[in-house]
Amino acid sequence: MHFEPNEEQKMLRDTIRQFAESEVAPLVEEHERAGKFPRELIDRMWKELGLGGMLASEPYGIDLDPISYTLVIEELARVWPSLAIIVSVHNSVSVQLINQHGSEEQKAKYLPELTEEWVGAFSLSEPGAGSDAGALRTTAKRDGDFYILNGEKNWVTNGLAANVYVVFAKTDPDAGNRGITAFIVDRDTPGMKVEKPERKLGIK
Repeated sequence: MHFEPNEEQKMLRDTIRQFAESEVAPLVEEHERAGKFPRELIDRMWKELGLGGMLASEPYGIDLDPISYTLVIEELARVWPSLAIIVSVHNSVSVQLINQHGSEEQKAKYLPELTEEWVGAFSLSEPGAGSDAGALRTTAKRDGDFYILNGEKNWVTNGLAANVYVVFAKTDPDAGNRGITAFIVDRDTPGMKVEKPERKLGIK
């Protein structure tokens, strides 16, 4: 398989590199020291560069090929690894999951917001289970047309700033790994509570 970037991909790489060096680099130390989420920077990246919808199909996003997407994440990581994680998780395990597996109604509701303004989060890990999906304790029980989720998550990437979460829960505990379902949960859902952040070193 050939991985050498073509001219269009090189232009994209150079654009992101220039943006990262001129607009991102001056913000890194301040945000890292304070543990601040770069909300204003994310807004610019979504609106000016289309980076909030890299893995969303048209008409919602720009549907980048794998090499182009990788080049974008690499260029961001060169300057600020934490920012690269924010962008990657938003796109790959939030936007992309909804784009590939959501209903048409869900796509129409969430993808325009996620690709232009909102931040998406990925919520799998739990206390005592880590990222072992088979050991999840969070449950989801049907109640009419809805599901009621009960459980606790931690290490939720983008959790503090997210507008919407992809949350994994057991719908059929007897089915093991096949009894797990991903749910789209809005931040303002009744009963949803976001706790204080944990202090961490390195990539946050």
